[in-house]
Amino acid sequence: MGEEVPPVVQLPLLCLLVLIPLLALLVRAFVIEAYWIPSPSMEPELRRGDFVLVNKLSYGVSIPSRLPLMPFQLPGIKAFSFRHPSRGDVVAFRFRGDGPTYVKRCVAVGGDAVRIVRGDVMINGVPPRANKDPAGPADFGPIRVPRKGDVILLSTGDLPRWRTFIEREGHSVNVEEGSVLIDGRRRSTYTVGRDYCFVLGDNRLKSSDSRSWGFVPEDEIIGRVFLIYWSIDPASPRRASLPIPASVRWQRVGRGIR
Repeated sequence: MGEEVPPVVQLPLLCLLVLIPLLALLVRAFVIEAYWIPSPSMEPELRRGDFVLVNKLSYGVSIPSRLPLMPFQLPGIKAFSFRHPSRGDVVAFRFRGDGPTYVKRCVAVGGDAVRIVRGDVMINGVPPRANKDPAGPADFGPIRVPRKGDVILLSTGDLPRWRTFIEREGHSVNVEEGSVLIDGRRRSTYTVGRDYCFVLGDNRLKSSDSRSWGFVPEDEIIGRVFLIYWSIDPASPRRASLPIPASVRWQRVGRGIR
């Protein structure tokens, strides 16, 4: 009869079986996460049916709203930043907290002036490198992307332009006797508390983005989209004999994001 394996030898194997899945969950929470592209808003760079990887350490370290094996939800805050997003980066973000995840291109950062003229995007008066779709909807702007520390002059006439923005920064806004009240106190100026980006879809005719729902706070950006690791054509027929769709877009698999 063979000798019994001592428990001290079995323990490391048990630890590995527990630690490997836990490590994978931690990588997903803090380092790299996968997402699926459900719409044509980023075509041609990203197509509907692409599966992409997001580098969550591109701009800093964030504490996610949900940690592995924990049933409760956290605030989801940026612990510290390495750098700011750059113009042209394709970024993943959750707009307004714990909502759905979006993938768009950052075309302007805090302090930049944005204007769209007959579909052409102008950043500080110059077309950006990522101006991929000159055909677009009506003119937009000019508008300046806010950054932390900017001072906004307030009046009852300008308040509709900034009210939602200030409320999203966590303040109450009211008008009383011709004066603007922020958190119950009369104010003639407001100091911006966060850094922001202006994002667009490359396929602007089919994209909902900063033109319609405003600036994206940098601390709500999950990371930079850097790789297509799988891609299928959602319109392709499925065959019962195959575990995957008949049309995998092999030419897109492993493609880096520009």
